Amino acid sequence: MKQTFTLLKKVVYFALSFLLISGTMATANSPSARYSSISLLNRVESSRSLQAPLSLSNLTWLGQSLSPLTMNDSTASGKTYYWVPFGVNNRGSGAWSELGHWATTSGGKVKHTTLPTAADDVVFDLNSFLFTGQKVTVDVEANAKNISWVNIRSTTLEGSSAALNVYGSFQVHSNLLLAGPTGFTINFKSASPETPVNLLNKSFPGSSRITFEGSGGWVLQSQLSAGQGSSITLVEGTLKTNNQNISINTFRSIGEKARTLELGTTTINNMSTWDVSSSLTLSATESKLVLNGPGTHTFNGGDQVYRSVVLHGPESFVNNSNTFKELSLPINITTDSTAGNILTLESGQTQTIETLSTLGSAPYTTIQSSVKGSNAAFNFTSLGFCTDYLIVSDVHATGPGNYFAGLNSENKGNNNGWHFITCATNVYSPKKTADFDTVFTTIPVVSDGSNKWQEIKFNGELVGAIRDGGNALGEVTVDFTVSADSSRTVKNAGGAEISLMPRNWRVSSTNPPASDKPVSIRVYGLQSEFSNYQAATGSVAALTDLFFTSYSNQDSTENCAYLDNTAAGTTTLISNASFATAGNYFTAELTGLTDFTELYLHNGGTAIDFEASKPAPPVVEQPTPGEDQDDEDEELEPEEDPTDCSIIKLKWNAHPRSKKLYYELEVATDLFKGDFKVIGKFQKNNSKHKAQTFELKDSKTGNESIRYYRLKMYDAKGRKYYSRILIVRFNCGVQVVQASPNPFTDHLKLSVSTPKAGDLNIKLISSNGKESMFKRVMVPKGKSETEVRVDPKMKPGLYYLFTELNGKIITQRILKK
Repeated sequence: MKQTFTLLKKVVYFALSFLLISGTMATANSPSARYSSISLLNRVESSRSLQAPLSLSNLTWLGQSLSPLTMNDSTASGKTYYWVPFGVNNRGSGAWSELGHWATTSGGKVKHTTLPTAADDVVFDLNSFLFTGQKVTVDVEANAKNISWVNIRSTTLEGSSAALNVYGSFQVHSNLLLAGPTGFTINFKSASPETPVNLLNKSFPGSSRITFEGSGGWVLQSQLSAGQGSSITLVEGTLKTNNQNISINTFRSIGEKARTLELGTTTINNMSTWDVSSSLTLSATESKLVLNGPGTHTFNGGDQVYRSVVLHGPESFVNNSNTFKELSLPINITTDSTAGNILTLESGQTQTIETLSTLGSAPYTTIQSSVKGSNAAFNFTSLGFCTDYLIVSDVHATGPGNYFAGLNSENKGNNNGWHFITCATNVYSPKKTADFDTVFTTIPVVSDGSNKWQEIKFNGELVGAIRDGGNALGEVTVDFTVSADSSRTVKNAGGAEISLMPRNWRVSSTNPPASDKPVSIRVYGLQSEFSNYQAATGSVAALTDLFFTSYSNQDSTENCAYLDNTAAGTTTLISNASFATAGNYFTAELTGLTDFTELYLHNGGTAIDFEASKPAPPVVEQPTPGEDQDDEDEELEPEEDPTDCSIIKLKWNAHPRSKKLYYELEVATDLFKGDFKVIGKFQKNNSKHKAQTFELKDSKTGNESIRYYRLKMYDAKGRKYYSRILIVRFNCGVQVVQASPNPFTDHLKLSVSTPKAGDLNIKLISSNGKESMFKRVMVPKGKSETEVRVDPKMKPGLYYLFTELNGKIITQRILKK
């Protein structure tokens, strides 16, 4: 700034006074000396008479000419205040407001007459304290530009409710202690960019209030921390943490003032509240935010993007729609052993997540919407998520992969997109023709009364699950069958025709459940089965349109086959089933069961009448007793078309000695209705010594997955004969990828069956979610095998194999030796 230099005038007057005295002496002793002295003044004003007597009155013009003299002074923008000893025994009051502590020089005696302002620098140095343990108390609202502590003895800076406003840098010393019985209030208000703040890892006391509010910015040069109940608020300006860590209970940056937070690789921990808005310019793609402070945790993310956020138990709230590379929900077994970790997501908002991490064991982790019945959402960007002991309520899951809430997890309703089955487990599906219309029995599970969900499987694939209600049931198994017919026609108690789903079940146990300890059961089916069922019935819009009929009997008719059910058995309509879908399967859950029975899923609101549903056998005309009978049967043989899965070639041989002369090939789509129609007619020649072969190609005409074929044969007298019924299943669109061996060592063999060629993406992910391998290979249409080499350095253990082909993702759990 510009400032008049009165001190310079004093110097000039002093010099001229000295010159006057010297000149007087020279006049008395030497004329030449007098001339020499006065000639100096001639440089200032030559019009002056050099012969005039030299006196102070004659120098008045010089003072007047110097009065308006101004110069530039870089130190004149503010003064420097030095803290010095003061008062009795040089200890003073220690109060910031005490003027006696503020000197103009280090250890100086000349004192400032006012307290420091926002333009003044404040220095605490070796001359500020004569004894260790002295204290500076901010007893009034204090202002300073740059504050520095240099070579001090052990000293305390004590804050209070009065604020310390720092308009420049802040530099502490290792011998400084920051204290405050009610916390420390400090406001950083710099107008310059990247103003350094160096606390040398000193911590502010609990309940401190740290605010950054200025048009400039700050750069942390050390860790910033404060005790419990403290907060950091960014109101305006740019805060660069410079990769320094922060420990604080509350971090807040809301409002409309321009502000930027650059976190770098900083970890902020001990938080209970993170509260920012979308108006904040935030860079947090390399940082880590840990909410592990006391009480309930609140994360108001402001629709921002984060790398890693950790929400400790027992309870956290996440608001706004945010993006996380990783969201972790740990549980401290010591402190949260009963409460677990409850995460509540703001209803109507979507959290985009690459990796979600939970404990995966007891106690439970709960994820729920903030409004019952109104969903929140997880949008996963990864191919998979897998955990156990997860309770989910009103949270939808979307993404390109499969997301499992596995063992002992609970579906509380309104949870689309989740698999509530063991991680990477597939629901049972028939693999070959012989698998249809065959009753299989699962591997038993042992119920010990622990009232936890236990999955029941056949050949590693899921069939059902049971929660024993506190009963020690012993061994529990499920008998089940999958019909080749997508819709089986039966009759209900009112005599109307209804349709059975193709899959039915029978549950049994060593010990029956007690009447006061009802059991819950889940059964599983494929969504493709339901889609085919819908197409066949034309009257079912959703799974919730279906009901269960149970059949219970003490004899052998309780066997998972409805055709032998008798009127002596007990038939009950079950209408309280809850349904859920995920991936390629559906789940039906039945509660309140005290008896294990056969279970049939069907439309209509009335129980099945099993007696009335038994189909009548077809009428077949037999030859007159005593006439010649053919010794050999003539049966249909199928031959698949290698290029078109919707076409089947049917062949049969006419034996030379057969009396049959004429053949009609018939087809039906509903065996119960017996809607056979003729699709081909054939005449045998008269050769008695040569067999004849007949064949016909047929194709499915709609969404049916199965057709029934038979030969109707006539002899010379017009008598009719029938061949056995041939069941043909059309597996168009079925895509299978199976991996072997399991466990594997250094290679995997993938057996692929696909109706369309494409790129097969192969990814191995370890049990902790890290990608261990990724490969892409081209596979042809039809069946093929691909061998993939695996890095032998991969650690042994559990891995998840994700394969993606033609938009379909299949997950398998495999072990590496």
